[in-house]
Amino acid sequence: MSVRSRVPVAVGIDVGSTNTKVVALAGEGAVVARASRPTRRAGGDLAIDAVDLVAAIEDMVVEVCAGGRELHALCVAGIGEDGVLVDAELTPVTPALPWFDPRRQDEFRRIRPDLHGDDTFDVDTDPVRSLVGWRWARAQPGADRAAAWIALTDLPSVLWTGRPFLSDTLAPRTAAWRSRDRAWDTDRVDLALGDAALLPPVVPTGGIVGEVSSPSLRAAGIVAPDAVAVAGGHDHPIGGWGVDLMVPGAILDSMGTAEVVVAQSPTERRRGTDHVDV
Repeated sequence: MSVRSRVPVAVGIDVGSTNTKVVALAGEGAVVARASRPTRRAGGDLAIDAVDLVAAIEDMVVEVCAGGRELHALCVAGIGEDGVLVDAELTPVTPALPWFDPRRQDEFRRIRPDLHGDDTFDVDTDPVRSLVGWRWARAQPGADRAAAWIALTDLPSVLWTGRPFLSDTLAPRTAAWRSRDRAWDTDRVDLALGDAALLPPVVPTGGIVGEVSSPSLRAAGIVAPDAVAVAGGHDHPIGGWGVDLMVPGAILDSMGTAEVVVAQSPTERRRGTDHVDV
């Protein structure tokens, strides 16, 4: 099949707590192919092996682009709190501690007395949040080689473009980012992560991160010369935004490993009034 006759597609990826899904969409928005695999775990541990996860995602991207499709854009949505420490080459040096892992309870109890100002953040301060995972990651083998912390959902696009970033729908899930003034709480970052320099720039969801330069995807012959990765983020708000575009005013009951009811608002609302965690 000639290059001119290939069908251009955009690929959407959902990194879920249980399964990771990939879809290819044609220009009019129709899903033309899909793939799904269990989210990769580190052996018998609940922690996620980020390297294996990205490799599985790339395999699925190649799969959905088979049959004469050409990749023009990629975007990843998914888990809100999980992340990894990476080295200067962006290689993960720690596993990703899942938001539901019981080990988070002990880590949270250790730092809870020193966490203040709960009402200034977009989410409750509890064991689920990324800052608890930061604390755990710092104690893992390899953490001394860390150059950055990357959210697991953003990691594929970070690797495909070589540009570290954090989606602005994931930053609030850390319980250390204040959306009202778009700033990190330095006390919380110092306590949990130890060094604010490990945090990448926070970028708007929907913005272009950079050119897709993944060697494995390029080698598969499916990538358009000008293909780009787009910043995704937290699956629930992105899903709610997509549903609202299709059915304005609709309320989404997002059911997966966690269930969240999501509604869109034309105006900014205060914390706790625009979503309900079920």
